[in-house]
Amino acid sequence: MRIAMSQSVQRQTRKICQGAFAIVLCMSYLSTLHAQENLDRQVQSPESSYPQSCPDPAPQTSGSYGFRRVGETIDIPIIVGDCEAVGFVLRWSNGRSNGSSLMVTFLDSTNQPIHQRSLSGFLTGSFEFPFASLDQQPWFARGSVVSMPTTIVIQALAPFAPPANISYTIFRRPPRTRPRQQSELPSSALPGTSSEPDSSARVRVVDARLATQLRTAEGRVLAQGAGSWVSESDMAVRYRLKEIRLPEPRVIHVQGHTATIAVAYRFTLTDGRGASDTPRSATLSRFALLWLGDAALPAFSNAPGEISALIYDPSVLRNGAEIAVSNMDGIEMRTLDGTLRLTNLENAASSLRIKSDSGARPATSSMQTREGKETGNEVVRIKSAVRLVGATRIPLVQVELKTGRPFPAKESALKLQVGKRFFMNELTGDHTGRMLTLTLSEEMFAELNQGDEIVAFFDKPDRSGFAGPDIWHFGRLDKNARQ
Repeated sequence: MRIAMSQSVQRQTRKICQGAFAIVLCMSYLSTLHAQENLDRQVQSPESSYPQSCPDPAPQTSGSYGFRRVGETIDIPIIVGDCEAVGFVLRWSNGRSNGSSLMVTFLDSTNQPIHQRSLSGFLTGSFEFPFASLDQQPWFARGSVVSMPTTIVIQALAPFAPPANISYTIFRRPPRTRPRQQSELPSSALPGTSSEPDSSARVRVVDARLATQLRTAEGRVLAQGAGSWVSESDMAVRYRLKEIRLPEPRVIHVQGHTATIAVAYRFTLTDGRGASDTPRSATLSRFALLWLGDAALPAFSNAPGEISALIYDPSVLRNGAEIAVSNMDGIEMRTLDGTLRLTNLENAASSLRIKSDSGARPATSSMQTREGKETGNEVVRIKSAVRLVGATRIPLVQVELKTGRPFPAKESALKLQVGKRFFMNELTGDHTGRMLTLTLSEEMFAELNQGDEIVAFFDKPDRSGFAGPDIWHFGRLDKNARQ
């Protein structure tokens, strides 16, 4: 109807715009009206639109170049939007008396070289570099490539005789389809109800509005204690755990399963010296994460001398868990000398019921003894590797992971947490989204602890149960399994 009305207005306007003095004004008006019509046609419903930064079909970059002197270089970007690069092919066709030796260097996202290959660009030849199946290449058997390249640099070396011509192609394909977020999820059975899941029942997920209410809601004290920072024995700190009953049941995701909860928990650390001693008492409020063992919990502060975190998944409430605070990347961390003392852990765990293929079951301590490993996720192997940069060999350690839930394509980067360490640039994956490899130096691997929990996540670390399905549990690190 809007378009039809606009066409009628256009006809009337054209009649008015017969005069020579009004032509410019009328053309401007019609152009604006036409642009508005195009905008109306382009508006789509949220159901049918979804941001996609990789063009369809995915672009295949091809080009050619002629080197004119020794040392000349060209840079070839690999990344285009969120397209997946699957291969790089370099070709040359020169005579016996012309051409050049070539050095092909692959750079990572930080512009650090991850592999170099020397080639003879005389006569006719080609070099193929597949990104999707690196492990199957003979020259990769020593683990010389350990992360996905983002830029290729080609340099002409001696001997050199012009003309030295090359051509290249980068092959890409669209990423995996992004799953849509569900606003509602089927609930599992609640304690005291039938254990058979009701497919018709719909329960809202835990959302930001509920989380805001729980920050100040009254609750029942389950545990409290005191301690001091390991680095500052004179600074007393108190902790308190409260159980808060929800206004209505809500849905969370726990280790790949859907669960319904009726209560949440609020864990609070308070500076025992009170708010009178600023600025030291205000230091707690500047931390972004509160830790219970290896479980990172996004923190908030209701007062300068305290820090709190909400917990929806009671499996992180483990008796004897180490208590710590840190900034968002975990680099600045302070640990309490006392641990969490929770005598009624069984009661807390039984408030959660998990929905699985066999129906609903209580999340008792037997569930927590599975070392936090999600069904279908596993550490495939831990092996030694080598990074080659020219003639230099750098020893590395690779931890290969496999998941039963493929990692989706997202705008944010996937990260891996091992213990209290976070990794992002050290990660590589394959085109299926089911394999993930963490590559560390020998020194970095030595800093990890035996039994550290391994968790993959998007955005920010959140083991509270609020993050939804974007958490992958791989169990604990066994450093003795290194091959």
